[in-house]
Amino acid sequence: HYLLVFAYYLLPRSTAFMTRRPSARIHFHKTPPLVGNDADANNLPADKNLHSSIYRFAKSSSDEESESSWTDGGRISVTVEKDIPFVFDADTAKEAWLKHHWRGGGGLPIYVSQKDNNEALRRVIMPIMMEEQALVKKDEDSPSTLIEYTVTKPGWAFQSDLVDNSHSSSVSFVPLENSSGCKMIWNVEFDTIRFRGLYQAVTEFTIGTASRTVVESLSTPRLLTVQSTFNSTSLSSPIEARKEWLEFVWARGGGLPLPPGFLRGEVLEEGGGSAKRSIVRVPPLIVETILSTDSTEDSTELMYEVENPGWLTFPFLLHTHLARVRFSRASNDGGGDWEGGDGSVDIKWEMEVRPFPIFAPLVEKLLEMAITTIVRNLVVHFADPGATVEIRPARGNENLAGGIDSFGSVPNDTWLGGVLDAHLRDDRSTVEQTLSLVQPWLWGRTGNGDEDDDVMFGWSNRGMPL
Repeated sequence: HYLLVFAYYLLPRSTAFMTRRPSARIHFHKTPPLVGNDADANNLPADKNLHSSIYRFAKSSSDEESESSWTDGGRISVTVEKDIPFVFDADTAKEAWLKHHWRGGGGLPIYVSQKDNNEALRRVIMPIMMEEQALVKKDEDSPSTLIEYTVTKPGWAFQSDLVDNSHSSSVSFVPLENSSGCKMIWNVEFDTIRFRGLYQAVTEFTIGTASRTVVESLSTPRLLTVQSTFNSTSLSSPIEARKEWLEFVWARGGGLPLPPGFLRGEVLEEGGGSAKRSIVRVPPLIVETILSTDSTEDSTELMYEVENPGWLTFPFLLHTHLARVRFSRASNDGGGDWEGGDGSVDIKWEMEVRPFPIFAPLVEKLLEMAITTIVRNLVVHFADPGATVEIRPARGNENLAGGIDSFGSVPNDTWLGGVLDAHLRDDRSTVEQTLSLVQPWLWGRTGNGDEDDDVMFGWSNRGMPL
């Protein structure tokens, strides 16, 4: 019985209300404690009955305390410390916190609207409409950095529970001693009118999630590298290949079975007239923006990123995204004359991402399938411009179609065109073709990404090389 008493008091306060039972069910006896001759009369040892009394008293008192902490208000205080070993100074960690938490939502399913001004950082958290204001403090004589922020408006969801002007939070970034990196110390305090236990648990969860997001956003990224060669009589230079990429992939979707994106921003001079600086792809709600373009005598490239990584881009759940597409004179071209239009172009598509760890396998597979499919479509696009694939009845069922040989056609440089083209070339048995119906990831143009494949690809744990 003593062990039960001690175990109960060792339970975390934030979970005590989850294990609470009605007091009438935890009493060992409904009568007062039996001692002395009364205990002997009931054939109960005196010490055993005393233990029951202690247990009853402890549980009843703790129940009242747990219920009080659950329903009453009080002071909420949460402190989270995280080591960030992947940064060179505190300013880098501070910028990551501002980007991925303050502006990006901290890995939580929320949307943040910025209201920055010259004096302070202001934001509105939707849909709860909570407003916060932050101020960065930097001592020029100290390597540490401090951010202080407070809730200025609790919003409709919390205005009846939070005490006005009671919220104060700080995030400090302190360089680690005897090693690279820094320590992030995040402290949040505020007063509540009720539900102290609930707000304590929720604050621990949200600050814990946000702090992990900041650390993960600075961790070693995953790098997808996709390479192939375009052979075409219409290519005059790598710059021409980049121009076609901007029109076919950026502006028109690269032949994926998805609706075309919504272009916005200025028209890119490097494109063919359709491509603009940014594009919104729906579904999901991904906003991609071209950051820069660069060209040399034998190569050209462009850099782009996903502006809004997070829950809005589900199922592509990422903390960070940065990609580079480089076009260069093909290694097997032999240095031929580009003016003749018979050159070949190598493409190297690199994508540096930091996915949410729990979703990393799914995210990486989806990205790999999307990028390799686009590159395979590009190979067909350059090799046979304007080619189409006819939609025909299934082999052996021509008579069921009333003698119709074709129901139309689709462009061959699309995913659907690849599926139809592969079907027309498929000489496998009926059983194998039937089994492939439940394996859509094998439909169309696929490969292992090795040296025998037209498109080589692979993943590695490193950042994008310069």
